[in-house]
Amino acid sequence: VFFCEGGGGGGSGGEWTTLYRSTISSGMTVNYRGGFFFVLQQRTLVTTVIDARTLEKVADIWPPLGDDDDAVDCIHLVASTDDVFLLVHRARDMDCELFSEVYRARHKKPKPEWSKVTDIGDRALFVDRFHGFSVGVGGEDTAGGVKRNCVYTISATPVEDPQGRRVVVYNVEEFHLDRPEVGGTLECRLGGSQVEQMWGEPYWMIPMS
Repeated sequence: VFFCEGGGGGGSGGEWTTLYRSTISSGMTVNYRGGFFFVLQQRTLVTTVIDARTLEKVADIWPPLGDDDDAVDCIHLVASTDDVFLLVHRARDMDCELFSEVYRARHKKPKPEWSKVTDIGDRALFVDRFHGFSVGVGGEDTAGGVKRNCVYTISATPVEDPQGRRVVVYNVEEFHLDRPEVGGTLECRLGGSQVEQMWGEPYWMIPMS
């Protein structure tokens, strides 16, 4: 993982600095929130917290333990201002589509550790393949709006268009933290458009404001 302040290389005003290097050639995801980078190694499931101002490592959060037969086959990290969340799916939990357990760690503590949670209060989590962030929502659920204690992701359904091309239709999926086996497609099809698979996949973005 490299970091550049104030521009890219090639004489455009900044220089690349090595921020983090995996010692086991693991794939990684990188999130940023509230002055910290969160680097998750997908093989070891270790989350490293890095101070964005000093670029120094401030903590390693070791993965929640499980038995050998509880192997993790999917994981998402969600960055927040005062804590960080880990959405874990274990191979045995076939009834759960996106996650089967949620953990929270207070990353500003001297030795942060994961603890399992089923309620995150008046917040909602947004995840895609590589990133995740949380937003505050009102205490009252509103029809068609973002709900508290829920996770939102984007699903892709392959279809064939009238010309015989393989395309995908994207939809927003909603899951409740306390009932991870229950999910639902929201009535907000993303423009109703069909996208050719060659164009990749969508990602959530969080506005700076």
